[in-house]
Amino acid sequence: MQDVLIHVWERIFWVMLWAVRYLPATLAILGIALIVGVKNNHTWWGRVVLLLFGLVTLLVAMTIQILSSSPPA
Repeated sequence: MQDVLIHVWERIFWVMLWAVRYLPATLAILGIALIVGVKNNHTWWGRVVLLLFGLVTLLVAMTIQILSSSPPA
């Protein structure tokens, strides 16, 4: 089970590295998701879009923090 979680986390991290590499496109997609989610927040799928927006935003921020922190000496 732990191997599966490690594998999933590695895949998510590689996707986030791609998202950070193409940050303008990522921000554009996140902006569209935010607009769509806010305009449709009264429906279940609008709430799901907002939830995914928040999750992806947190993952991108965590990836940027990991990449910008200095490695241990």
